[in-house]
Amino acid sequence: MKYLRFLYKKKIHIGKLGEDDIIKVGDDSIELESVKILPPAVPTKIVSVGLNYADHAKELGMALPEEPIIFLKPPTAVIGPEDNILYPASSKRV
Repeated sequence: MKYLRFLYKKKIHIGKLGEDDIIKVGDDSIELESVKILPPAVPTKIVSVGLNYADHAKELGMALPEEPIIFLKPPTAVIGPEDNILYPASSKRV
């Protein structure tokens, strides 16, 4: 059973994903085509760890760090399925 957040008639709801519909919690079925599926959560901060496993360091041709590499991502980095990934115009490498 998959639960999801979705936008329907300008309101955010939570429901269970069916084959071609969503069962709104405590309500009836809604056609999947008539909703926008949203990200599963709305975080206030995202803390990440870089090069945290040997295979990743190896594929990048980098040595494993002696201490964890911590970096932050803005909450706006979280998007829903089928949403476009927007690259900043100043990006050289993403």
